[in-house]
Amino acid sequence: MRWYREPLLHFVFLGGLVFLYHEVRRPAPPPTELPIVITQDDVNQLRSRWETEQGQPLPVAQLSGLVQRMVHEEILFREAVKVGLAQTDPVMRRQLIASMESLLLEFAGQAEPSDQELRIFLERPGNGYPTAVREEDWDQLRPQLREDWLRASKQQALEEMITSYRRDYEVILPASLAPVLEVTP
Repeated sequence: MRWYREPLLHFVFLGGLVFLYHEVRRPAPPPTELPIVITQDDVNQLRSRWETEQGQPLPVAQLSGLVQRMVHEEILFREAVKVGLAQTDPVMRRQLIASMESLLLEFAGQAEPSDQELRIFLERPGNGYPTAVREEDWDQLRPQLREDWLRASKQQALEEMITSYRRDYEVILPASLAPVLEVTP
């Protein structure tokens, strides 16, 4: 009996060819579907850039913040591509990240603060304002306080949006960073 004339073999062979053709022709997944991978080379580049700019070794405490910023930027870049700002030229990457941050900040609750909200903001420790402000100084202080309040509220809204976007991405870091970094989902 000649096994190569069996219809079942022909069916399996042709099915395999169709499957192979489909796999080869399938488009690559969009970048938002891929995990965010931070490699050891990325970390080494961060360290090198820090040492070049600062003239000293990168402190371990700063490394976590730089990696967090790298993940933050990648999320913003992917979201910018997702909403149609898709010019993936390397020079445009920084502009896309800045554009996405601006877009998010534009929609990040720009309501006018009330005097009560400004007074509460004024009383927060570490905001650079004296805690006791006389009523006659209030009118002079209010415009700058309003600007600072808007800036702080926009930054808080941006961080909340990034946190909500971050749930959509898997972040993969090198094992060597595990004892040093904590990347929260």
